Amino acid sequence: REIVFLFLSIAGYLTWFVYVLPRNLREFFPGRLCEMTIGVFCLLSIRFFTKRRTFNMQSNIWKFYILSIVYNALFMIPVIVLFFQENGLTLHQIFLLQSIFSLALMIFEIPTGYLSDRWGRKNTIVSGSIFGVIGIVVYACSSGFWGFFTAEILLALLVSFHSGTKDAMLYDTLLEINRAGEYLKITGQKRFLGFTSEAIASILGGLLAT
Repeated sequence: REIVFLFLSIAGYLTWFVYVLPRNLREFFPGRLCEMTIGVFCLLSIRFFTKRRTFNMQSNIWKFYILSIVYNALFMIPVIVLFFQENGLTLHQIFLLQSIFSLALMIFEIPTGYLSDRWGRKNTIVSGSIFGVIGIVVYACSSGFWGFFTAEILLALLVSFHSGTKDAMLYDTLLEINRAGEYLKITGQKRFLGFTSEAIASILGGLLAT
């Protein structure tokens, strides 16, 4: 069941790429199917780290590997400027949006770190995923500066809720199963998979857009 959930989550994430394509390419994709898949991704993002009674701490490790791959598969990056321009934004507004994202991220870092310690790692990751999915939906439905402004704030919450929390939860997991000595090794593998995913997704994103 976990494998099925993961494949569906990946499929849901990939469909967001449809929404960053220029408008003249969107007609080739079934819009309703994409919207439904994003909804499924919303549920699966929450399900991914939801604790079950028979929860196996060991399974957290491969889940983090998969999460790193999906989280860093940024297919939209090569065409994000085209997407903004297609929706009427100027370069000044585009750079302003990115500045807003960076500022929001800086502001949210400390309080979300506190919440992670007080509220729990799992709850923080799930909350961040919820903000992220809402941000993606807002992106998909927006066509102007203020809609994208709202989406950037929500995505900044996603990144800040996940920032540090995933590494902390991984360490807690390894400590629980008496494998804390492997933390650096597993973290390195996780980041390698993330960087590889980002590189491949960037190439594929550019090819799909052309």
